[in-house]
Amino acid sequence: MTLWEHKIEFVSLMQTTSLQAQAKMSDAAYEPGGDMSNVKEVTDRTFESEVVHSKTPVLIDFYAQWCGPCKMMAPIIDEVAKDYEGKLKVVKVDVDESGETAANYGVTAMPTFVVFKDGQEVWRRMGAAPKAAFVSELKDVI
Repeated sequence: MTLWEHKIEFVSLMQTTSLQAQAKMSDAAYEPGGDMSNVKEVTDRTFESEVVHSKTPVLIDFYAQWCGPCKMMAPIIDEVAKDYEGKLKVVKVDVDESGETAANYGVTAMPTFVVFKDGQEVWRRMGAAPKAAFVSELKDVI
């Protein structure tokens, strides 16, 4: 293995370790809409009014309770909601409970993150990522 390959492997391992540590801090499944959260749970019934008709850009976290990477991203999504309060609305859609919305927007993997602006999808990302990388991508669209 070359030095470059070792470096790539090391960086990948560090990112994974960081995500695992963040997941442990979240202490199991994230409870959307809890007292300490700025993240709202949205359903098939409320998606259009909460997302499509929102005057503020909306970050949607399509997740499942059983999804490990979703649990790893939960504290990051909560931090993003707090960091961008007033500039970005952050919601979560449980794909098992709101399968119609997930299907309508082509969500086939969890977690999937989508930003809506003026009623239209403007950004999409699938999979877990460290906060810095996630926010770097997100900043370009909000």
